[in-house]
Amino acid sequence: LEEFLAATLEAAVKEPHVVGGYLWRADVDATGDPGVAGERTMVVEALDEAPLRAFAAERLRPGAFREAGVDRPPTLGYYRLISFMEAPAR
Repeated sequence: LEEFLAATLEAAVKEPHVVGGYLWRADVDATGDPGVAGERTMVVEALDEAPLRAFAAERLRPGAFREAGVDRPPTLGYYRLISFMEAPAR
C-alpha cells in the first residue's frame, strides 16, 4: 500500500497546476481511537480542479486500489479554499 500511495502522490504532483501534495497517516495515540489504525489521507493542492478530477478518474479508481491490495475504494473529496485579504491600512 505504501508504495502504491507514494507512486500515486508522486504522479499527482507532476500534474498541471498542482502545487503540493501530502500523505498523512492517522495517529492512534493522538486520536485515542484504535479504529483509525492504518488510515491514510492523501492531500493534493492545485490551482485548478479540472486536472485533479482527470487524475482521480484515471489513477484513483476503485480497481486501482484493489490491484494494490486495498480491500475498499477510496473516499474522494474536493474542497475549495477561499481566501480574502484585506487591503493594508493607509
